[in-house]
Amino acid sequence: MYRTIKIIYQILLGRLHHPYTKWLLSNKSKHLLKDIILNENSLVIDGGAFKGEFTARILQEFNCKVHCFEPIPSFANSLIQRFKQNSNVTVYDLALGNKDTVITISVDENASGTYAKSKNSINVKSIDITTHIDSCQIKKIDLLKLNLEGAEYDILDKLITENRIHLVDALLVQFHDFVPNHNERYKNLYQNLVLTHKLEWQYEFVWELWKLK
Repeated sequence: MYRTIKIIYQILLGRLHHPYTKWLLSNKSKHLLKDIILNENSLVIDGGAFKGEFTARILQEFNCKVHCFEPIPSFANSLIQRFKQNSNVTVYDLALGNKDTVITISVDENASGTYAKSKNSINVKSIDITTHIDSCQIKKIDLLKLNLEGAEYDILDKLITENRIHLVDALLVQFHDFVPNHNERYKNLYQNLVLTHKLEWQYEFVWELWKLK
């Protein structure tokens, strides 16, 4: 019912051909993992784990290892409590990024991040994705899921620049269009990603799936 209401709302706004409306009409969210092949030995990195719904779906379908990154303390604590009985899940109360540093993020229920607009902001620790790869001695990321309210550009740029993008077998990413120069940044990323990965499907600035060639 909620999905139907959202579709009607988008149509009333005259957005029938908008990527988000097409996403809703496709019902792709219900089958988000349909084109992803994992097993119990796979490693998934959930960047922007939020309340753990994506991780829960991964566990239900594949029961593999998941590294969850969530810098908002309340959400991170909820993740720890939610998955404390599951040894396959490791929760990192850190922002995933391209530097080992401290960043200021705006806190919003559904869209916290460095580019989010909110009256509430906090300082959190951020870890360079390559630091995490090295410290955990990761040889392969079977699925890298990124929904980071803008930080996805920095992370993918870093993986490409450091020649680590080939470690990512499948990339499920939500790019955001409120990031400065987002069109140019996306174009540059696209040109680099196609060298190593194939774009399986895309709902522009909603979700898209890339797989290693």
